[in-house]
Amino acid sequence: MKRSKKEEMYSRPDRYEAALLKFLKSHKDKTYHINELVHAVGLSGEQTTEVKRALRHLVAQKEVIKLKKKRYTAAALKHRLTAKFEAGRYNDGYAVFEDRRLYIPKGFTGTALPGDMIKLEVLAGRRGRNPEARVIGILKRGKHEFVGVFTKEYKNFFVNPDSSFLKWPVYIPETKIKNAKAGQRVVIEITSWENEYINPTGRIVEVLGYPHEKGVNSIATARSFGIPVKFPDKVLEEAHDLEIPDISNHRSGRKDFRKKEIITIDPEEAKDFDDAVSFEELPDGNIELGVYIADVSAYVPEGSAIDKEAQKRGTSVYLLDKVIPMLPEKLSNELCSLKENEDKAVYCVLMKCSPSGDVIDFDFHEGLINSLKRFNYIDVQDIVDGKQKSPYAELLKKMNDFAKVLRNNRFSKGGMDFYTPEVEFELNENEVPVSVSIKPVLDSHNLIEEFMLLANICAAVFHRKLEERHRESLPFVYRVHEEPDEESVMDFASLARSLGCNVNSGEPGSSPWFQAIMEYFKDRPEKNLIEDIALRSMMKALYQTKNIGHFGLGFKEYTHFTSPIRRYPDLIAHRLLKKYSGDEKPGSIANLKRSLTNICKNSSETEIRAVKAEREVVKFKKLQYMENKLGEVYSGIITGVTSFGIFVELNDILIDGLVHIRDLGDDYFIYDEPNYKLTGEMTGKTYQLGDILSVQVMSVNVERGHLDLLPVEED
Repeated sequence: MKRSKKEEMYSRPDRYEAALLKFLKSHKDKTYHINELVHAVGLSGEQTTEVKRALRHLVAQKEVIKLKKKRYTAAALKHRLTAKFEAGRYNDGYAVFEDRRLYIPKGFTGTALPGDMIKLEVLAGRRGRNPEARVIGILKRGKHEFVGVFTKEYKNFFVNPDSSFLKWPVYIPETKIKNAKAGQRVVIEITSWENEYINPTGRIVEVLGYPHEKGVNSIATARSFGIPVKFPDKVLEEAHDLEIPDISNHRSGRKDFRKKEIITIDPEEAKDFDDAVSFEELPDGNIELGVYIADVSAYVPEGSAIDKEAQKRGTSVYLLDKVIPMLPEKLSNELCSLKENEDKAVYCVLMKCSPSGDVIDFDFHEGLINSLKRFNYIDVQDIVDGKQKSPYAELLKKMNDFAKVLRNNRFSKGGMDFYTPEVEFELNENEVPVSVSIKPVLDSHNLIEEFMLLANICAAVFHRKLEERHRESLPFVYRVHEEPDEESVMDFASLARSLGCNVNSGEPGSSPWFQAIMEYFKDRPEKNLIEDIALRSMMKALYQTKNIGHFGLGFKEYTHFTSPIRRYPDLIAHRLLKKYSGDEKPGSIANLKRSLTNICKNSSETEIRAVKAEREVVKFKKLQYMENKLGEVYSGIITGVTSFGIFVELNDILIDGLVHIRDLGDDYFIYDEPNYKLTGEMTGKTYQLGDILSVQVMSVNVERGHLDLLPVEED
């Protein structure tokens, strides 16, 4: 086949290199995937191999930098790179761009604080490693609030921050202490930090109270993550003056489901009930499954103060001993909550399903329900197991059996089952843990989960059908989960091999491949460890306007529809489906898409923030529990191997502690990073990821989040 003139121009490898380098240098600070570069320089997919070869040579010559996910940028622009700074766990950090992150090692972060816009320099990298960077300037400071303990040293005042990232106590001028008392936890704002080797200066913006006071530590955690705890007065006033729609009026257009056998199943401590279910066997042998969701959109007008605050918060946050709701409690716990024996407005989907779990048809309705019974998960499990009598026993057993059918179907179609164990605490009157245990996983949990997943799929399919009806693309909010990138898959494969698993089943990174590895470890001590690492090797699920499917669940179309009381994207999904279901035109598609893009970005970020805060509170409670366990011996599994020691997760408490390398014995240990192992040069003693180890609790620092352990020799 005759080649084009442009292809002839690029026929020699050095021409490829020149064209690629010219293109990258002419597009400042941007990065490109290899496929984008092929087309950018006017080539076709047939030249991809030659382009790869040219890029490898340019990288070796340090003309081009290779980043994660096969993205490239011109090395000549490295001094002009700007990014947002994100703190790491060990006084290190990351330079965050729109499409990638660069690692900034400890000692190279300068005076950067989380959220700052920074100027950075890309460092010369080691062979086979992703490039690293160092901060060379602060372009714009973010808003910096930290939580810490107020102290007085002679005539000077300081706050020792909880964040391990801040290496220095923060100096507080006497005029900025806000009547704080020594030992109290406070919120501070950093006002200046010009030199990384001296103390930052700040001011106290709020006094939270003493650490032992009820609720102080949960509030402190929320504030440290920038989570708003109090609602603005305007929002509370709007909630107080809210006009209640007459949902029982037949003119409301709502379909009346009050005669249906509808129930709710939630955690025992729940106060906001945003989903209810019904289950009915039809005369033709099929099943009608109903999922009824609190119609928050009927109470929260678009653009209202309540709506804007909910969008800002993105999600409710559950901090073990405190809930920080997305909506004011008048809405979340009262008006919208699907309480037992109360008429409530819902937006629901009725699904006609075959006994084998296939959805034959579905309909969405704005409806009216009256829940007959409020169940919690434990009661439902006891009823299904025959330990507790109930007039709803037969209904619950049929629901449970059908949920198992749905669950098996999901796994057979590529869905993955990652079980992350969680702990529960028994707290005393001061909210200090007196016991810790692993939460049991009940069939009743899976029952509700499978029904909600099915409703979420139907909501996404419903949107597609509405697009077909309107004959145009209609912006929407999807819950998506990308396939893991090649580098993460290879790292995970290497780890699995180091633990003795043959990873030759299926295409690497595919659902069957992950499932085969999980199957290998299902009865082994490393099960929880390998599942946790598998989850971390994958991309995080997030919200976006482009549907790319959900890899982890194995769904081609998926959204979040079932929790509008506690998740803003669900509220948006309700509004959009209602809007598109009407006869009126959707309005400006471009403006709507821009708005939804921003909502998706904020909702993904606030979700991550909430998860981190929730984990932090759980970790804090675990450390509180361990404070009284000094000297006690526990069995654990090695979950991390580093050049400075090993991390051991204690069984039954699921908390990681550090065994420092100096405490591993009188030997010189060699760090074998590829095999996740430390080996003693003289004794040959090894410590490897997945090994079972007995350890003694040496010290606990609750405020800093540190647990130090000592290895104990087995008899």
